[in-house]
Amino acid sequence: MLTSSAEPLVPSLLASLQGAVCVLLIIGSGYISAHFLLTRSAAKQLSKVVTAIFLPCLMIEQMGPQLTVGEIKRVWVVPIWGLVSTVIAHLWGWGAQVSVFGVVVLNELVGIMRLREY
Repeated sequence: MLTSSAEPLVPSLLASLQGAVCVLLIIGSGYISAHFLLTRSAAKQLSKVVTAIFLPCLMIEQMGPQLTVGEIKRVWVVPIWGLVSTVIAHLWGWGAQVSVFGVVVLNELVGIMRLREY
């Protein structure tokens, strides 16, 4: 039994649920593709293409029809946050790659130094 105050809540709940399901489906399809359908190098190249081409195109396509000077002034935080979150994600990925590579190199150097001791 929905009261009149809860009725506006239902469309918002359904819209947010739909958005969450879409994100989970995209993440799931990416995981399945990366682990079962593509080679490591193909997944890496595809990731670069998606980040460099498709993500900016999606942002422009989604915001394009409503994009006016007045609208940009009103929703300026959306493209800025998109840029900031993308930069943070790239830095995080780069940092993880460097740290993993650094640990591997460090372990190899320690192993070589131990071999020289014998």
